[in-house]
Order: sequence, then C-alpha cells, then structure tokens
Amino acid sequence: MKKKILLLMGIFSIGILLHAQVGINTQNPQGVFHIDPYANTSGATGTADDIIVTADGKTGIGTVTPRTLLDIQTGGTASSPVLGFRLEDGNQGDGNILIATDNIGTATWKNMVPVVSAQIKIVSPPFLNIGFNDTKYYAAPSYIDLPTGRWAMNVVSLISGSGGTNTPVWISSTLADAATVVNTGGTLAAIQTPDIEGLGLVSGMCWAHFYNVTIGSFIVNNQSNATKRYYYVAGGTSSFGVTIPAGYFNNVGGPWGEINIIAYRIPSDEL
Repeated sequence: MKKKILLLMGIFSIGILLHAQVGINTQNPQGVFHIDPYANTSGATGTADDIIVTADGKTGIGTVTPRTLLDIQTGGTASSPVLGFRLEDGNQGDGNILIATDNIGTATWKNMVPVVSAQIKIVSPPFLNIGFNDTKYYAAPSYIDLPTGRWAMNVVSLISGSGGTNTPVWISSTLADAATVVNTGGTLAAIQTPDIEGLGLVSGMCWAHFYNVTIGSFIVNNQSNATKRYYYVAGGTSSFGVTIPAGYFNNVGGPWGEINIIAYRIPSDEL
C-alpha cells in the first residue's frame, strides 16, 4: 500500500514540475519565470517593471506578453521616448550605429559617417609655376591627410596666369601620395595616387592672362589601415596648338584664399 502511495505522489510531483511556474514578488506568475519588482501586476496592467520568460521561450522586459524572443517595452512614445537598451562593448560612441560584423548576426557599434572632414593644408612656398604647354604633372607642397575609408573630394583651385596673351589654356589637377609624389614632373599615370576611383581629374579652361577658378570632385579610397597624406598635383596644360608668348601659371596650389580641398567621409557597409 505504501508503495502505491509513493508511486502516486511521484506521478503527481512530476506533473507539478512539468507545469511549474516561478514567480518572484508575485503570487500569479504569467510565465515560466516572472519577476514583478513592484508587486503591482494585475493582468496586463502594472507590467512596466516586469521581466518574464514565457513557455515558448520569449523574454519580455516591461511587458508580460512578449511578441519576439526579446521584447523590450519602456512605455515611451514618439513625442516622449524612453530609452530601453544600452550596450557598452568598447566601441560605443555618440552617433554610432549597431551593425552586424558577420553573417551570423554578431554586432557591435560602428561610426558609419564620422562627423569629421579634412581640409587641404597650405604650406610655405615654393609653389608651382607651370608652363602653358606642358604635358607633365607637378606636385605642390600643399597636402590633405585622409584617414582610412572612401572620401568625396571637393576641389576648388585658383589659377593665375602670368605673361602671355589672352589665350585659353587647359589645366588639370589631381592628387599624389607618398609613393607617387617622387615622380613629380612626370606623366599623370606616374604621379597620380592609385587610391583615386576613376580618372580623378579636376580640369578647366583658364585664360593665360587672368585669374581663373577650376571646380570639380572625385573619390579617394584609402584602403590602408592608417591616415595617408595626399599632395596637390597640377599640370597637363595645353593651348591646343595656339602659340603663346612666354608665360606660365604661377603659384599653383599656393597661398590663394580661393584654393580649397575638402573631403567628406562616404558611408560604407563594410566597416
């Protein structure tokens, strides 16, 4: 008889364990695990402080009816938001975005568009004096430093003609890097940095006896793991067969207030 009683008690105990619910600070747990810090939950009210794990494995914070594996509800609204998530992993920073770093969903904070830009540094002379019919390209001492990433370059150059006559002359500008700047006075292919995407030339028709401005843009992709220095380059001048008396473009890439190169970081999905 005792054996039968023990057997029945064991069966009932197993049934109770299989359907057990754990409640902390609540007499009426609404999931397999339910914490009610303020002990104020009644049905669907008073749940803002609750944490729950449901029978189907969903976890709710601020709700007892989670709709996803992790459901956080703070009670905030569009006009009065209440923050409900914080992750400090060392990569956190103002303006950073939580982004996947692999194809299985591992995530960390990344700065998609840094709130930084770079601007050309005008250093001391000598600056460039370039003849009116010179196919070569020359590097000025002026430079711009760009951290790793793709950068949109906005280039404005003041070009001043000295001597000659009122004749149009074509001139182009681009960038060199530390490896190619040694080829100053060489061909475009030799001096232009390979980090430029596409042709990367800012060109224009300038009058040989006036002040002129060329404006353009191109993209530089610094794929190294460090900040790189890029030097202002100009040349490839041509009067298209028109004979011009002795003269040149003077102080190219120099101290003019109108020369300006500003770089803006381009968002990347491969940070």
